[in-house]
Amino acid sequence: MRFSSLIAVALAIPLCAVSTHFWRSAGYQDLARGRLTGVELNPDGRLTLAPALAEVARTGQALIWTAVADASGNAYLGTGNRGEVYKLTPAMLAATSASPAPAPLFTAAEPDVFALAVGPGGALFAGSSPNGKVSRIAPDGKSEVYVDPHANYIWGWAFLGSTLYVATGSGGEIYRVTAAGVGEKFLDTRQQQVTSLIADGHGNLLAGTESSNANGGLVYRIAPSGKAEVLYHSDLAEIHALRLAANGDLYVTAQGERSGGRPLFLPPAIAAPLAAPATATITMTVPASAESNVPANPAPAPAAPAPYVLNDTPPAAPAGAPISAIYRIATSGPSLGAVDTIWSSRQENADDVLPAPSGLLVSTDNQGRIYRLAPAQGEATVVAQTRQAEATRLFQLGATTFVTTREQGNLYRMAQPEANGTYESPVRDTGAISRFGALTFTGAGSLEVMTRTGNSALPDFTWSDWSAPYARSGAAVTSPRARYIQWKAVLASPASHLDQVVIPYLPANQAPQIASLTAETIATPNRSPDRSIDQGIKLDWSARDPDGDKLAYSLYFKGQGESAWKLLRADLSGATFTVTPAMLPDGSYAFRLVASDAADNPAAEAKTAELISAPAIMDTAPPQVNLLSASPAAAHFRARSRYAPISQAECAVDGGPWQPLLSDDGMLDSLEESFTVSAAGLPPGEHVLMLRVANESGNQGSAKAVVQIPNQ
Repeated sequence: MRFSSLIAVALAIPLCAVSTHFWRSAGYQDLARGRLTGVELNPDGRLTLAPALAEVARTGQALIWTAVADASGNAYLGTGNRGEVYKLTPAMLAATSASPAPAPLFTAAEPDVFALAVGPGGALFAGSSPNGKVSRIAPDGKSEVYVDPHANYIWGWAFLGSTLYVATGSGGEIYRVTAAGVGEKFLDTRQQQVTSLIADGHGNLLAGTESSNANGGLVYRIAPSGKAEVLYHSDLAEIHALRLAANGDLYVTAQGERSGGRPLFLPPAIAAPLAAPATATITMTVPASAESNVPANPAPAPAAPAPYVLNDTPPAAPAGAPISAIYRIATSGPSLGAVDTIWSSRQENADDVLPAPSGLLVSTDNQGRIYRLAPAQGEATVVAQTRQAEATRLFQLGATTFVTTREQGNLYRMAQPEANGTYESPVRDTGAISRFGALTFTGAGSLEVMTRTGNSALPDFTWSDWSAPYARSGAAVTSPRARYIQWKAVLASPASHLDQVVIPYLPANQAPQIASLTAETIATPNRSPDRSIDQGIKLDWSARDPDGDKLAYSLYFKGQGESAWKLLRADLSGATFTVTPAMLPDGSYAFRLVASDAADNPAAEAKTAELISAPAIMDTAPPQVNLLSASPAAAHFRARSRYAPISQAECAVDGGPWQPLLSDDGMLDSLEESFTVSAAGLPPGEHVLMLRVANESGNQGSAKAVVQIPNQ
C-alpha cells in the first residue's frame, strides 16, 4: 500500500490510544526548528548544502560589536566588555583553521567599542563607550583621543570627504569633526540615541535613531548644511542598522516594542541646522606620542555559553505585532521615498543586513542564524547558524562574507558550499513509551538518515546511539522503544537535498488517572414530604485519560466490618452518582471507583485505575428521644442516634416558639446526649415541655413531658 494511502486509512479510523501517529517533518516552519550544520533551508522547505561557515578567529571576548575592513584587506573588530580592538590580516582571514586572535591592537579605557571606521588615508578610528571618546589608532597601535564629544555613547559615524560625523547618545546628537580634529555639535535630533550613521554616496548623511518618547525610530537624510528630512518613521522603537545596496536602495533593520501609532513629533527646529556659535567647539587632542589606553582592571573572561537545546515545540508567538523588521527604502528614481517591509518577526531580532549578489543577507539573534532574503518574493532561506546567541555584524572583503557573534566573540567566514552537512531535527515527544514503524523520506543525491531514542526530554548519555543509516526510504526504525525520538540527515554531495521525513509511532496505552473520589452523606434538615429524594450518599470524582480515551466507571461498595467489595453499578459515564436508601440500608460504607479505557482499546491493551473513598454514612433513622423524668422544676431527656452524632437541639413550652438548647455537658457532639428542659417561671397548672433534636444526617426525633405546676 502506498504511504499516502496509509495516511488516508489512518485518518478514516477514529483516533484512540492504539492509533498509529505520523510525525511528519516537512516545510519551512517544521524544519526551521532543527539544527543546521553546513546545510541551508529554503522557503520551500528543502534542505541543501550551504556555504561553509568556517571559524576564523576567537577573540575570547563576550561579543563583537562592530567590524570594518580597509583597502589592504585587513579586518578590524571592536569588542566588549574589555574595549579591545583586534586587527586580522588577510592571511589570518584566509586561514583554514581557527586560531586565537592576536593581541589587541588597541584597548580603550571604556569597556565597549561600538563603532569603528577607516577614514581617508587609511586611518583607523574607534568609538568607545560609555563616556564616549573617538580615538585615532596608528598602524602600530598607538592612539590619541581624536575628539571627546562629552556624550555617553558613540554608536557610529560616517565620512563626508575628510569630515567625520559622529552619532551619539543619550542625547541623540550628531557631531561634526574636521580633519584637524576640531569637533562641534552638528544636529540635535531630539531623540534618545542616534544608533546608526552612513553616507549615501550623494554627499548626504543617513541616520537612524531610537525614540525617546515611545514614538518609534526615525530614518533621516541630512544635507551637509544640516537640514534634515525624515525618510521613514518606524512603528518599532529603534533603527538598528542602515545599509546601502549598489542600486541605491537603503535597507534598514528595526527592533524593539512598537510605538502604538502615536503621531510623529518633529520640532520645527529639526528641519534646520543648529546654530552653534563658532566658539562652541569640542576639541580634545592628545600628543601624538601617547600610548594606547589599557584599563587597570580588565573585565573577567566571558562565561561559557549555555548548551544548545532542541525543542520540539516552537516558541510561543508573543501577542501583538512583530518585534523586529527590515525595510527597503528607495532613495532615488521614480519610487523615491517608497518603503517596503520585506521581513518581520515576532520571535527574533534582525541585527544586520548585507546586500549581496545572491540576495540580502540578514544576521539575527536566533541561534546566530544567517538568512538570505529574496526581497522581491519576500522569501527567506536559512543559510547558516553559528549556534551562538547572536550574529551581530556582517561585512564583506572582496567576494567573501564574514560574520561576527555575541557569546564567544568569534569571527566566521562564509565560503563555498560544504562538502557535507548535517541536519538534526527537534526532539519529538510521543507522550508515552512508543514503538516505531517504517521511516520514509523524500530526497535525492548522497543522503543518509538515522535516528536515536531516549526517555529524557533532552538527548543525553542515557539515549541510544545514532542508528546505522537507513539504506532506503521505508526501512523499519531500529532505535529502541522510547518516549522521545530524534532524526538526523547527512547530505554529502552538491546534488543532495531532503524535503521531508515521516516516522510512524504507536504509543503504549496509558492507564486512566483518578484525581479524587469523595463520598458525602446528604444532610437536608428541611426535607420534602418524600424523604427518600433528599437522603443518601453523594459520590463525586475527577478522572482523566492521558491518551484522551473515553472512560467508563464501575462503582463498588463495602460496609463496615465486611471484607469483600460488591458491585453497585457498572458502565457509568458521568462524574457523580447518588446512593439512595433504596439501594443500601443504613450503615457506614466505603466505595471503590474503577475507571477503564476498554471502550477505545483492544482487550489486551485496555487499562484501569481505581481509588477508594473515605467512609460515609447512610442514615435515614431518626434519633430516639426518651423522657427520663419530669417534675415541676424540669424534664430530663436522653437522645440516641445510631450513626450520625446529634448536632442540633431545640425546646419549646406549650407549643410556643422553638429555642436552641445545649446538652447537659455543654456540647452537641455525640451519638448519645442528655438534655434538661427547665419549667422555671411557669404559672401554676399543666404544661407541656417539648424537646426536638437532629443529627448530622438531618434526621429528627422528638419527645414531650407533661408537668403540673402547683399553686403557691
